[in-house]
Amino acid sequence: MTDQVYLMSYNVEKLRRIRSIDPQIKTILIKNTLTTIDLEVAIEIGAFGVSGSYISPVSLIRKAHDKDLQFWVGIISDPGKAESLLRYNVDAVITDYPQLMTMSTKREISISPNPFSKEISIRFINPEIVQEVCIIDTQGSIIQKFNKPYNNPIIWQPGCKISKGIFLVYFIMNDEIFFEKILYF
Repeated sequence: MTDQVYLMSYNVEKLRRIRSIDPQIKTILIKNTLTTIDLEVAIEIGAFGVSGSYISPVSLIRKAHDKDLQFWVGIISDPGKAESLLRYNVDAVITDYPQLMTMSTKREISISPNPFSKEISIRFINPEIVQEVCIIDTQGSIIQKFNKPYNNPIIWQPGCKISKGIFLVYFIMNDEIFFEKILYF
């Protein structure tokens, strides 16, 4: 499975040892905040790539690619942040919630007001092709599922039992998953 597995570590010596045992194993050097020195260390130990936090400088992505290193970022739980990072050409996003990261963000929906404090209005561009609509929390748990036929707009009023925070409007159209981030304050 050496072509399917990546070994990641903060420990340079462990990564060096792994590569000495089997040079085919792909290793990733992890640092909380990457620097150009870390890129040089990754090259020296024969790493496949580097991984840093989402606050790593964007300029390092290009520098890593110039040195033939993959640039991974983690741990990301916000699909919007993941989408933004992918626009900067990161090679992989590490997440605890992969079900949220495989979604598209085409503009098929209009949400207002956002952020909101009492209720939010969800209007679809093509409501006739909507297959499913729900509100989910950042862990992927369904908070509110709406039943067909869908009103256009759908009005969601969280009420006092729902804690304020970030939620996602999750919907399916033509067997494709979409989401929009909303903030209840």
